[in-house]
Amino acid sequence: MIFFISSLPRIQEQIESLLELTREQLSNLPPEPSDDPVNELLFMLSEFQKDIDSEIKGTTSSDGLLQKIQCHLDEFRLELRGTAPRFIPFEKGSPHAKQLPEMNFLHAEEQDLNTRGTLPIIYLDDVEKLVKEYV
Repeated sequence: MIFFISSLPRIQEQIESLLELTREQLSNLPPEPSDDPVNELLFMLSEFQKDIDSEIKGTTSSDGLLQKIQCHLDEFRLELRGTAPRFIPFEKGSPHAKQLPEMNFLHAEEQDLNTRGTLPIIYLDDVEKLVKEYV
């Protein structure tokens, strides 16, 4: 009996330690399944949609999706624009064909690319020839 009495504090410490471990393990378990899984899923989808919307709209931070891809987007636009033929709205021998006037009414991405284009120049007389050929 004395043996039991002397070992009681040690047994109580072990029980408290195991109880604490069990509580910790229980707190690490995922939440129990919802009684309304459809609404829970809809809530999760709406939260996801909000996150996506904020990324699409952009942020003031340089970590935003739009901010990260902007330089690549500008480069892509120039590369794509460079694949269009360079149209000069004058005849090939015209003195105006050598230096195009600034066309301020065009958006920046529609301005003349000068030598950055990848296709040959098409002059007004070339267009007239093509029209006559195909009509």
